[in-house]
Amino acid sequence: SRNDLHSVLVPAQKNGPIWTLLERWKGEGLFMDPVVIWSNKDGATKIRANEAISIGGMVRDLKLLGSNPTFEWRVAFAWFGRTVTFENAASLQTTVTFSRAGPYKLELMVSDRLEGLSASALLDILVD
Repeated sequence: SRNDLHSVLVPAQKNGPIWTLLERWKGEGLFMDPVVIWSNKDGATKIRANEAISIGGMVRDLKLLGSNPTFEWRVAFAWFGRTVTFENAASLQTTVTFSRAGPYKLELMVSDRLEGLSASALLDILVD
């Protein structure tokens, strides 16, 4: 609703045609994911074992952004015996390698220590 939008957006964001569309939006569907993630191999047909790929994320939740969030990349799923190595699991942008072929699911957890807010997103990777 109009009042909800005005309470979370900064004044500079309250101008232009997008603002009018936001005020009319009735909440059907997901308007904005709080966290989005990607890799430089999105849509790639082949990722090889031990090949370093770049992964990154973006926080779009204004409350999380304003609270100096922490980041943690983790493995949400991997077949038994597979290992995943993050160059820096506490960085929003990093590189990752996968030990063997198979499906993997990575998660980026974003959280703050002030208000107990958190959000996450998942990324599916298939290694040949």
